[in-house]
Amino acid sequence: MALRRREFLGAGPLLALAACAHEHPIIERPMTLVPSERIARIFAGWEGINGHRTGSPDDNTTAQWLASEIRALGAEPVLKPFPFRRRIVNEASIVVAGKSAYGLPAFDGPGTPAGGVEGKLGALGLNAPIALCVVPPDLGPGQGAALTAAREGHLHDAIIAITDGTRVKPGLAPFNADNYRNPFGPPVLQLDSATDPWLSEAARSGAHARIVIDDSWEMTTATNVEVVLHGTDSDSAPLVIMTPRSGWWGCASERGGGIAVWLEMLRRLRTAPTRRTILFTANTGHELGHYGLQVFLEQNPQLAKNAFAWLHLGANFAAAQGMQVRLQTSSAKLQSLVSKTMTRFEVAPDIQTQPGAPPAGEARNIYDSGGQFVSLLGANHLFHHPDDRWPDAVDLSRTTRIASAFAELATTFAGISTIPLADSLGE
Repeated sequence: MALRRREFLGAGPLLALAACAHEHPIIERPMTLVPSERIARIFAGWEGINGHRTGSPDDNTTAQWLASEIRALGAEPVLKPFPFRRRIVNEASIVVAGKSAYGLPAFDGPGTPAGGVEGKLGALGLNAPIALCVVPPDLGPGQGAALTAAREGHLHDAIIAITDGTRVKPGLAPFNADNYRNPFGPPVLQLDSATDPWLSEAARSGAHARIVIDDSWEMTTATNVEVVLHGTDSDSAPLVIMTPRSGWWGCASERGGGIAVWLEMLRRLRTAPTRRTILFTANTGHELGHYGLQVFLEQNPQLAKNAFAWLHLGANFAAAQGMQVRLQTSSAKLQSLVSKTMTRFEVAPDIQTQPGAPPAGEARNIYDSGGQFVSLLGANHLFHHPDDRWPDAVDLSRTTRIASAFAELATTFAGISTIPLADSLGE
């Protein structure tokens, strides 16, 4: 999907955004919601695929399903497979005093030697061969940071990381493997929150434990799904609309909302000529250090910095449980534009981060490269949890309004303005 050099020039994206207000009539249309049945059908299609873990057979099924949805909109999908080394877990277990539990390893850590790792249990950071900690799936401050420090310092022979059942629904909600390409630290076994009482007691008494993480690797392919809508002005910098399309389990509200809104934006833009070229990319590898996005950026090395803007449809804004929609932007002008449009559609962001601050999610890759971005995320009591399933986990009404707002924003960013850009940008 190489673009001509002049399509990457885009030296002044925000100036161009202001300029398009003068090039097109400023018309505010009546608020029009997309049909909720259309959004629901996408969630149902996503739910019909059992899982979405990177490089798995279900992940490849997801790519084919998404390609069929793109074709149904009259656009042409471009499937971009790339070589991928997939980790297969044969066993991930702990035995303490004859009692066993099974879970998942940290996918960016090693397995154990044959026969496992044995030793006394103790608290994280103390002098114990096998350490125990309780962590949230987002590895935030506190125990999440302490776990990362212990892994980086090789403070233990192995670590047990129990899901914090106060931060998400009790169960096993694994954390993402941000260093999948460069594994580090000792073996880490992730376990269900239900194991906390008896393993914490075992750690307090210094009980003996054995951890086994037996895995194997296979070379396979993973696939990014892309669409290109060519603009009428080849000198205009392209707009990129991206969403991740993989996760640990079914991840209906975590990932399905991004897919539904992504498709709705494609539906809106493919029906009219746009000033700038629009690149849609749905990348696999989210849970493994944004693996697919990194491949996409390596294939398009100038795009991160020189695109007009990146619209990132991130995790959890479709969630029915623990919802807090968060807007992240690279500038105050972009924040104002997006916030006003969302407010108009009655889905004002609950949280707006400081413009230009380091963002979470895939938008961080764009931030690190100096690019312009808009990013939408949310909170979710089922984050990385197997029970994140359609329909119970999804707030369909709110997702429909977000899809409507971002379809409207898509036309704005593409150069066919329908809202008062000059006012939004303070011009």
